[in-house]
Amino acid sequence: RLGLGDETGVLVADVEADSPAAVAGIERGMILHEIGRYEVTSIKQIEGLLEPIGDGSLVDLTVGATGKIRGRAVRRLRQLTLTAR
Repeated sequence: RLGLGDETGVLVADVEADSPAAVAGIERGMILHEIGRYEVTSIKQIEGLLEPIGDGSLVDLTVGATGKIRGRAVRRLRQLTLTAR
């Protein structure tokens, strides 16, 4: 559950250097919540959404980073754009 209650998403375990994800600003430990308008809940779903996208296409992502403020877990959402290759 990642300590975020009923939130859904996929934890980013690793990001390959110089990959489209790294260039877009995705970092290890972030939680991927949406690709375009689709909420994501599994790696398989992410692969299915990204596979048909052509090189050079722009993909909008919603990611969250968790942290603590005064001992409480908080989530900050960011909108990122990835260029497929």
